[in-house]
Amino acid sequence: MDLSLLCNTFRPVLLEYFKTKRTAIDANDFVQKYSSLPIEKSFLNLFSIMSTEVHSSFPKELKEIGRKLTIGILRYPQIDFDLEDIIKKYETEAGKITIAHRINHICESMEHRYWSGILEDIGIGYYDDILKLLIGIRSNLLECLDGSGYTKEAVMENMDIEHIRQQLDLKSYGFIGLFQFILDFVESRLHPVLKTKFRERYSYFIETIEGVEEARSIVLCTQFVVNEAIEFLYLDVEEHTV
Repeated sequence: MDLSLLCNTFRPVLLEYFKTKRTAIDANDFVQKYSSLPIEKSFLNLFSIMSTEVHSSFPKELKEIGRKLTIGILRYPQIDFDLEDIIKKYETEAGKITIAHRINHICESMEHRYWSGILEDIGIGYYDDILKLLIGIRSNLLECLDGSGYTKEAVMENMDIEHIRQQLDLKSYGFIGLFQFILDFVESRLHPVLKTKFRERYSYFIETIEGVEEARSIVLCTQFVVNEAIEFLYLDVEEHTV
């Protein structure tokens, strides 16, 4: 293996990656962007392995090896360990990743492309897909009115699709109020145990989108509702759950 060629080829890409926030989305972007790089494709997994995502599906041992491999590539040849040996360990551990991990990665990539497509649609003034998602969310809320303290009229007023379309056409999105309404509705239905967990999730999410430009925040908020918030409506917790 030509270590100099590997490091010289991959080093600038890794440096570029480490300038990002290293989210799962960033990792997927880099895998797709540099899939034609003339290196073993297993090295592209480093983007995901070195992601800063809290909930990682990679084993701790693989993450440690990935960290050392990254250091080796970035600092080669000024290193005090055998990079070839680290590469062999990396390939062995990476090979142990189950098919479930690979499928999960593919699914994440597909979902990323789906939401990226919706963001692009908003950018060109095409809103049908985002509005269809909102109609679906509204249907979920209407199915769960009992015990919520909300009326059908309140849901329909706050999720008036034609009004939302007009706001989108005028580039006057105002989605924060809509997003908060949906979260309040979901929270109103929850058992105290789930309510605490739900608040923790959406509080963390709100922190992550601070400063995000408006069109992107619309997509991220809708994605959060579809992927996380709605499922809470259908969770049933027994009174004795602690």
